[in-house]
Amino acid sequence: MDALAEVIGNKSLDFCVLQSSLSSVLGGLGLAAYAAANAVIDMFTVKQNQSSTFPWISINWDACRDDAFEINSGFGANLAALALTPQEVWDATCRVLNLGLPESVVVSKSSLHKRLEQWVTPKTSNATKTESSTDTAHTRPNLANEYIPPSNEIEEAIAQIWQELLGITPIGIHDNFFDLGGHSLLAIQAISRKRDRFGIELSMRSLLEEAPTVGSIAAVIASQKPKSQDLAEITALLSDIHNLSPEEVAQQLQE
Repeated sequence: MDALAEVIGNKSLDFCVLQSSLSSVLGGLGLAAYAAANAVIDMFTVKQNQSSTFPWISINWDACRDDAFEINSGFGANLAALALTPQEVWDATCRVLNLGLPESVVVSKSSLHKRLEQWVTPKTSNATKTESSTDTAHTRPNLANEYIPPSNEIEEAIAQIWQELLGITPIGIHDNFFDLGGHSLLAIQAISRKRDRFGIELSMRSLLEEAPTVGSIAAVIASQKPKSQDLAEITALLSDIHNLSPEEVAQQLQE
């Protein structure tokens, strides 16, 4: 950002807009570095406006989606209500620019005050807790689909991750992440934890659109995990390579 300020500092511009995130306002478990980076953008904007001849504006965005992203039952009511379409992003940008004020602007499709109460300043319970006690998870809400428990190790691990993030138990294999109260920030955390747990690459799209249930995510993970036969072949190949001399390795590479 310092380089950007140096390049355009002497130019006569109408404005400079920096793209920030609502994470700098709402935070989120597991998003400390991401939230901090966006907070730096906001503060950099304040600093630039102290001496710049044109306004600097940072826009704290909520979730966004592209035109190819279809909202359906798998997308979840919560995220569908928060995600901005490209047209909404453009309209919001125009409104921000029309304000003509150098500042950080928050764009949220739902009540920011309520979200702050829910995720940043939650009301504490009057009930006292001992040091050994743990937070009580909420009971699974009444969903349209029947509760079916996990049936294998992968499904159990995914359900456990969701239960920890959402504070709901039990979670069945056909329960939808977003119908359980999940949102975009929790979705990022869920994807990150699954990557760490299973050691495979998962995209946000796999959760938001293609696989928003425990069972469907488990199927995606199972399809990417190496089969036992593949692991045996890889192990044998590595063993053969380990026993080769440098000259033999070079010869094999040439062939």
